Amino acid sequence: MGDTAYDFVVTATDGGDPSRSSTALVYVTINDVNDNDPIFDPSKYSASITEGAPVGATVLTVSASDADSGAFGRLAFNLVAADNLFEAVTQPDNRSAVIVVKNQLDFETQRGHVFRVVALDGGMPARSGEAMVTVSVLNENDNSPVFQQTTYIVRVPESVTMGTLLQNVTATDEDEIDIITYSLSRAAGLFTIHSSRGEIRVSGLLDFEMDRRHDLTIFASDGVNTGSAIFVVEVINENDNAPIFDAEVYSTNVSESRMVGTGLITVRAVDADVGSYGNVTYQIIAGNDMGHFEIDRWSGEIRLKTSLNFEAKRMFRLTVSAEDSGNPPKSDTAAVVLRVTNENDIVPEITLPKTEFEFVENGAPLPIGAGATVVDADGDDIVRAVFHLVAPPNDTATDQNIGERLWVNVSGVAGLAVVYSPSRH
Repeated sequence: MGDTAYDFVVTATDGGDPSRSSTALVYVTINDVNDNDPIFDPSKYSASITEGAPVGATVLTVSASDADSGAFGRLAFNLVAADNLFEAVTQPDNRSAVIVVKNQLDFETQRGHVFRVVALDGGMPARSGEAMVTVSVLNENDNSPVFQQTTYIVRVPESVTMGTLLQNVTATDEDEIDIITYSLSRAAGLFTIHSSRGEIRVSGLLDFEMDRRHDLTIFASDGVNTGSAIFVVEVINENDNAPIFDAEVYSTNVSESRMVGTGLITVRAVDADVGSYGNVTYQIIAGNDMGHFEIDRWSGEIRLKTSLNFEAKRMFRLTVSAEDSGNPPKSDTAAVVLRVTNENDIVPEITLPKTEFEFVENGAPLPIGAGATVVDADGDDIVRAVFHLVAPPNDTATDQNIGERLWVNVSGVAGLAVVYSPSRH
């Protein structure tokens, strides 16, 4: 109650007869004291607000009354145990306050807040009243899904079959979101992920020689927000390629006079594998029964190991292999044809039977019968002999007066000697 002033007239009357009286004007002022507490009505408040509400957003309005007047009846409001998340803003009427958001709310941290709102009057000391306030925080989809790891690394052999499960990834969302969808980027058709289960599988053929490492990004989406992680696939090398010769058949000519130790021909095979699996060694596996040849196991050069003889064998067909270092190794084979070329390296042998002939002096040319038989192991392509008649010892005759030059085809057939000019008896 505020200060109240009263004014009245006081009359004094004596006991005479007639009585006598007198009047006076009296002024009375009643001064207020702070004898009333502020009272909230209602004494409990409740409200809801989304976690995304901005700072300064209104939560609710509270009000209280105080029966005192003047300064004793003017109220100020504050909050107790509001975790610095809310504040009360006293309104100009000094009878109400608006509770607003002071700092960002988070549903996932705390879904509800209970605190007291206190009204203080202007007394000295002040009198107070309070009410309970309950604020429920409403969830919003304000969090991105989070994977259990920021980076996943798996190692897989390049021979892995399509459909093989590499990893089952999982993401969680602090929001009350039931559905998370998974996806994959930069998979190049080699990997897939199940949209709801997060299963990452092989969907193509891996090749260490093409790509030794695949860096992928996996995504998890709640429909609004998206989280991501790195998914690395390291491909393990395997011996999945065999050496391949650059020709199925190699061939060359080799002179029978070729020096021992010289190179004849080089074969080459390539293995697409890398590392030790790509190292190729060579060997002769067939056709070298006589041991004429050897091969450098690293370079593939075939060299002459022992002398050749055209007359003994005119062609060799070798089988060479190229083998990698796998376990078990892979290999390829090729044929090598070596044709021996003839050289005039053998002296012909002449068989000349003793024969007597008679000629007519100054007669016409006359065959003198079966003459020399020539044998030369060098063969037809080399042996084509030229013969001269030779005078007996101590005879001064010459080719011109003894006989003419004679060509003989040494194919095993005996030639005939023919006299073309006058001969002495």
